[in-house]
Amino acid sequence: MKKKERRKIVVFIAVLLLIVASFIIAVAIVEQYVKNRDADRFSYSASTEGAIYIGEDVYIPNRNIETLLIMGTDTSEQREQSGRKYTQSDFDALVILDKAKRTFTIIHINRDTMTEINLLNDSTNQKVGTQIAQITLAYAYGSDDEAHCRNMVSAVENLLYGVKVNHYLALTMDAIPIINDSVDGVEVELLADFTSVFGPGYTQGKKVKLMGSQSLEYIQARGSMADSTNLSRMERQRQYLNALFDKYNDTEDFDVSGLYKKIKNYVTSNCTVDQLQRLLELMTTYEFEGIRTIEGEAKDGEQFVEFYPDEEALRDLVIELFYKPASPDDLKN
Repeated sequence: MKKKERRKIVVFIAVLLLIVASFIIAVAIVEQYVKNRDADRFSYSASTEGAIYIGEDVYIPNRNIETLLIMGTDTSEQREQSGRKYTQSDFDALVILDKAKRTFTIIHINRDTMTEINLLNDSTNQKVGTQIAQITLAYAYGSDDEAHCRNMVSAVENLLYGVKVNHYLALTMDAIPIINDSVDGVEVELLADFTSVFGPGYTQGKKVKLMGSQSLEYIQARGSMADSTNLSRMERQRQYLNALFDKYNDTEDFDVSGLYKKIKNYVTSNCTVDQLQRLLELMTTYEFEGIRTIEGEAKDGEQFVEFYPDEEALRDLVIELFYKPASPDDLKN
C-alpha cells in the first residue's frame, strides 16, 4: 500500500471512530460482586494473578491487549438547550486491540448504562464519593476536559470488571456535520419516521441524503421519536457509520489534511500524535472483528431511562475479549 493511501486510511479511521456519537449496571462494585455473587462460578485466584475460575474452566488476562476509549461529548448548543452547565459523554466506545491475534474489536457502550461512577470535587478533582448512575454522567465531574475523560475511564473500567483502559480520546459533537459534509453528505434509509425532526416527507423507509446538521440530528434524535430509547438510536448510529464508510470508499481525492485541520480543536486525548498514529496504523493492518454491544434491559427510572446490563452476558463478553484459557504452565506457582 502506498504511503499516501495508508495515511489517508489511518486518518479516516480516526475520524470514523471519533464521530460515531451518541452510541451507544445497576450492579454492585466489582469486588463485591466477585466476593458475594456466583463465587463458585466467577472468582479470582489468590495464587495466579488475575485468573478467573468459571466452573472447571480457568482464564487468565490476555497481556497482549491494548485499549483506546473513544468518547463523543455534548456540543455547547446542546448544553444550553438542556439548561445544563456541565458536559456529558453522549457516546462511549472501547477499541480493543489484540496484538497477538492482530485483530481489533469495538465495544459500543449504552450511555444510559447504570454503573458506579466517581464523584469529584470540581476544583481539586479529588474523589469525594461514588454513586450508581448512568455512565454518561461520569464525564460531568471534574474541572477540565482531561479530568472529565479520566473519570469516564474509571467508570468504564468499573463497568468492565476492572479491565485496563490505556488511552482515551474525546470529540465534541460539533464536528459531526463537518465530517459528514466532507464526503458531500451520507445517504441512509430512514429507520424511523423523522417528519417531526426534518419536516414533511421524511417518513420511515425513505432514502435521504443527510447534509449538515441533519447528520447529527439523525444519530442523536431521541425525545421526539416514537421509540425514544437509546437502543433505537444506537441502531441508527451503526447504520450511519456503515453508510459513511461506503461513501468514503467512493470518494476520490479525499482532503484528509483539510478535514483534520477543521476538527482538531474539538479533540481531547492523553495520546501524543505519535501514539495515536501508532494505534491507528495497527488498525489499518489488523482484522476488524466488528462492533459488540452489551446485552441488557432499558427501564424507566425516576427521572431518566436506565439501562441494566445482563450480568452474565457482560461477564462472558469481558472474558471473551480480555482473557484467554489458561494452560497448565500458566497455573504453575
